[in-house]
Amino acid sequence: MKDAINSVRAETGLPCLQFRMDDDDAVAVDFIAKLRIAAAGAQGLIKQNRHVGFDFIQGYIAQPGAHGLEVRAFRQTLITAALAISVKPNIPNSIMNFSHKKIYQRMPVVSLPGEDMFLRGHSEFNDSRQVRAVPAMELAPAGPEVEAHIENRFGLSLAQIRARFATG
Repeated sequence: MKDAINSVRAETGLPCLQFRMDDDDAVAVDFIAKLRIAAAGAQGLIKQNRHVGFDFIQGYIAQPGAHGLEVRAFRQTLITAALAISVKPNIPNSIMNFSHKKIYQRMPVVSLPGEDMFLRGHSEFNDSRQVRAVPAMELAPAGPEVEAHIENRFGLSLAQIRARFATG
């Protein structure tokens, strides 16, 4: 993955912002814009360090189904969804070189609360619960206000989710 990421890095002489996505997660529609704003505000850290982390810590844990989404509002540091790093030019390491849980041990990390920036899939069918010690979370059906917020914030159609899971 490091080679794949580095093969598309532009040779601009500027730091490269990188993030990773799991196939069952989503980031907010303005994630890239907010990440660029955060990086602009952290230029001192970026100039002084090979890598700097940006951790958007607020969002939802969600499980899709024929009913739509069951969700739980969630705040946690250093999960993969909505976690990014800045990499100095000519540094071959990428975000794939760092364990998301231990990234703070290798670089400064800016924690960014306040906005829902991730939708993290959580079920027995994905890697969010590969370790059996990770308990299932108590989730509740998203009400109309939360559904509207999720559709707007993440660009999802809950009608399509319901239809897809209803037909299997």
